[in-house]
Amino acid sequence: GKIKVGDEESYMIRIDKFLIFFLGIFICFFLINKECSAYTIPVQTLNASVDSASNSTYTLEKSVICEFTDDTSKNASYTLISGYLPYIESNFDAARAELIGQKGRRTYRNTFAPDSIIVAVYDYDNMPVKEEFVNFVIMDKPSNSSGETVFFTLTNDSGLSYANFKSGNKTGAYIVRAEFSDFFRDYIGFHTDEYELPAKEWKMIGVNKTPANPDLNFTFSGVKPDFIYHWNPDVEDDEFDKKFREVNTVKSGEGYFVIMPDVTTLQLNGTLKNDTQILQLKTGWNQIASPFYYITAWNSARVITENGIKLDPAAAQSQNYIENKIYWYKDNNYLWGPNSSIPDPLLYVWSGFWVYAKKNCALQLSPDFSYNETNRINLAPKKGNSDNWEMIVSVIGNNSSDLLNYFGASMTSENGLESSDAKKAPAVSDIISAGFSSGQYLASDMRKGPIQTAEVWNFDVYTGKNTEYSLKFDGILNIGDNQDVFLIDDNTKNYYNIREKSDFTFISTKYKKNSFKIVAGKPEFVRAYLAPPLAKEVTYARPNPGPDQASGLITFIYSVPGNGALSLKIFDLAGIKVCEKNLDVNANQYQWDCKNDSGKSVRTGVYLYKMEYSGTTGKYKMTDKLAIVR
Repeated sequence: GKIKVGDEESYMIRIDKFLIFFLGIFICFFLINKECSAYTIPVQTLNASVDSASNSTYTLEKSVICEFTDDTSKNASYTLISGYLPYIESNFDAARAELIGQKGRRTYRNTFAPDSIIVAVYDYDNMPVKEEFVNFVIMDKPSNSSGETVFFTLTNDSGLSYANFKSGNKTGAYIVRAEFSDFFRDYIGFHTDEYELPAKEWKMIGVNKTPANPDLNFTFSGVKPDFIYHWNPDVEDDEFDKKFREVNTVKSGEGYFVIMPDVTTLQLNGTLKNDTQILQLKTGWNQIASPFYYITAWNSARVITENGIKLDPAAAQSQNYIENKIYWYKDNNYLWGPNSSIPDPLLYVWSGFWVYAKKNCALQLSPDFSYNETNRINLAPKKGNSDNWEMIVSVIGNNSSDLLNYFGASMTSENGLESSDAKKAPAVSDIISAGFSSGQYLASDMRKGPIQTAEVWNFDVYTGKNTEYSLKFDGILNIGDNQDVFLIDDNTKNYYNIREKSDFTFISTKYKKNSFKIVAGKPEFVRAYLAPPLAKEVTYARPNPGPDQASGLITFIYSVPGNGALSLKIFDLAGIKVCEKNLDVNANQYQWDCKNDSGKSVRTGVYLYKMEYSGTTGKYKMTDKLAIVR
């Protein structure tokens, strides 16, 4: 149009300048919203359109309205904290997250923990990520607990998500898992600062602090235990009840069996421990406890040798200092590990533990919290074959239980006791206890495989104050199709096919030992153990003719119920008695040195032997010939 001069021309030029300015802003906003709608850039930094080129780098493309201060800016890349984009306000993709603060916490029953769980979320340039969802899940809790909750927030302007945990109606350990996307997962262990002891029920406990007053009149909330025992490894007498001593004071690091007259909620006044503690181990069994107020890991413990060298538990076992096993009670269940079900056992708060030392050494307990979801008990069957298999016998009583007892076969096992055969720890008489009797009381008994004939595991259940219990077998799918497995009740001689049914209930009296046999192997050999007492299929002498050239012995094999009397009598063909022996009904075999009752070796010839059994199931006898060749 027509342009005027003077004031009118100046006015028109100012209008044109404003139009160009606003048009430039409009074009910039259009380009940014079109190409990079997820990001908001302040107006004063609008020098270019922005495209995401990588996780932390953005490309500036020169446009007709942009001005750059150098000639190298076209299509150049700049990070968020340099170049022409000194500030971008946005929700960028999260790159990492971390837990702020310690992992072990205290709480009180039905109240929120005093310290919140804080998880920080950052992007690739270490900037906070806002309004993101961090998930918190309660992973583990005391048996039958209810009411536990965890409340949490989205991440705030600082990238922090806060969670607050409230324990349930039971005292004990709670585990909370914090997770974000697929790159962050961590665990926080809470434990109630109080601990509930039931009335008239044995518990193996420890104390979670260094007591301000260790006297029993003050330690247990003013309630004195009916009984409190600590295992004394210094007593040389191996008689069971001689090694438990009554105590008048308690200290951190020691485990105790206690029984309270009434339900007692224990809150200990004392000093919290956040550093290591060293315990002295004596040769044999040691009853220890965690001195910490939150769960710690057994694998973080260290065994200190006489030379001051620190070994982890596995290395300490390989160097013959300790057995790398701990035994404890949780929710009235007897457990032990490491094993295939509990590979990384934990030292629970308020709990006592057993450790077996092969020689004097020291044990350093560490306050490092550790948790892995494999810590949770998993009794699911494992795949296997007839050469390598493992089964669990769980004994569940009406008052207490013994969950983990392993037996099986493996090509890597050895005949006789080996390192994988875990010894049973001592227990007070009221608590149910079960294990394998093969010269020693075992929690695990692995035999060398493959089993070409049949193997027998003698299994005993000490009922304690239980009047009813169930035997449950887990992992029957492990055994190959060409093998059978049976449970034989030594008291009644009744037998049960574990392939057809895997759990069996028995009624018993209190404080009784009930004996069983578990027989596994090829069917034709297993059937021999199911025969009546002293049947010829399961009662014989070997070698016959004998004796064995290497040992000079003849072994008599037999199968009879676990109660009753069994005798062996050997005669010459003239009917004159050569010798008479009373046999152990639970031994299943007797080795004869081929000597008469006077201690003289018998001559070469043919003899008769008679075995007689008398028990609750009746009277049985068997007679057969025996040849001796010298």
